[in-house]
Amino acid sequence: MLNHAYYYNKAIKKIVTVFGTIFNDIEVAREGADGDLHAIQRVPIAYGPRQKFLARALEQTDLDSEKIAIKLPRLSFEITSLAFDPTTTLNSNNYARCPSATDSSKATKTRQAVAYIMGMQLNIMARNQSDALQILEQILPVFSPSYTVSIKGLETPSSSTDIPFTLNNVTLTDDYTGDFKSTNRTIIYTLDFSIPVKFFTAPNVSGIIRDSSGLVSSTDDPARPITKVSVIATPEATAANPESTTTIDDSFGF
Repeated sequence: MLNHAYYYNKAIKKIVTVFGTIFNDIEVAREGADGDLHAIQRVPIAYGPRQKFLARALEQTDLDSEKIAIKLPRLSFEITSLAFDPTTTLNSNNYARCPSATDSSKATKTRQAVAYIMGMQLNIMARNQSDALQILEQILPVFSPSYTVSIKGLETPSSSTDIPFTLNNVTLTDDYTGDFKSTNRTIIYTLDFSIPVKFFTAPNVSGIIRDSSGLVSSTDDPARPITKVSVIATPEATAANPESTTTIDDSFGF
């Protein structure tokens, strides 16, 4: 019914991957009696609902069981919503043209991208407040309330778009399993983010017009000669501009 060939621009996958990369270098430490920091460890992060990780963290393990409880603290994140953004969406009949990312002699033509707002949720899970607050205080100063990252290929194949990751809300949950003396305590800080994301259709690739010519007459007198005018584009005007690339971590299980 849509009458087009297969295409997949990986817009959501790129956003999710960058989101996880922002938080993949957080660490926690223990303070010794001498005031020095000991046992500094990186906090693991993975994509998935927090219920999945909480269930694993609270499992009772034994020697005969193949199930192993995961350790806290850790981070998890997931997509919570996807809503159309009428405030930034432009006329879909407009087209965007840019040099091809693979062939400088070609150009790509795509319809105007459609804008959405994606909701993302980051969960900080820990056994005690000390670990949870260490993680939280490494995140909050970065967002005021937005942290902007440049991501390639969101509006056209060779585009580079500045995407703000906006922190909207922080909530706290302190859960116990059993009585209050139980060691199965889980402290959860939930951070809600909103992220703009754009979707574009499959690009059409065509050659770049490098020269044009036409017949020009300076008078209406048919006896006067007609001049042929040619315009040739310079290589600098047609070559694709090189862009820097950023390495991102794509190991979150999304």
